[in-house]
Amino acid sequence: VIKKSYDGSVDKIEKDFLELLDRYCKRVFSVDRLMPKTIQGRQVTAAELAAYIKAYATMFSSGASFPEASTMLEATATANNQNAVNLAIAAYKDPMSRIAGPKCSNYIRPQELKDDHKKLLAKALEVFDTMATFGSKKAIEGARNTVVEQIHDDFEVYTSLNDSRNPLAGLETYALPLTVALVAFILRWIADMTCSPYS
Repeated sequence: VIKKSYDGSVDKIEKDFLELLDRYCKRVFSVDRLMPKTIQGRQVTAAELAAYIKAYATMFSSGASFPEASTMLEATATANNQNAVNLAIAAYKDPMSRIAGPKCSNYIRPQELKDDHKKLLAKALEVFDTMATFGSKKAIEGARNTVVEQIHDDFEVYTSLNDSRNPLAGLETYALPLTVALVAFILRWIADMTCSPYS
């Protein structure tokens, strides 16, 4: 396409260009040539890559024509910490949702739920600690606190979901009327047994 009047029609694209484009795409996207991206020896997922791209885009949009090395390191550390937060929370929520999530129907004793929470919290913090290894200690600690706070909030939700499945919940509402009815029945039975039918 060399004319300024080009309207976007594929039919008007020159064959040489299409052939070169095809060759370029095959070279760039060849399965033999594609290698997973890694940061600190760990493969980066698509969601994590998106966080890095957003951090870099934010850094460039802040007005810097060419960022300083420290700014790029901060952006990388911020994205890495955010990815560590997301992975740690997922490491907690996925198994916890299978134990006491909204799709579960069985009730779990509160102490058992707390024990599962403690184990999964420790696992989530371990996931975070292995991933959040660079950047300022203050930023890492802030991100770690975010993980703990989010998991604490999620645990409250799981606890309330579990409490709503308690088969004995609300029994106190019926306990007093049932007790009164039972006492009345027993008194009636005693009255029927001890009193004569003519009195």
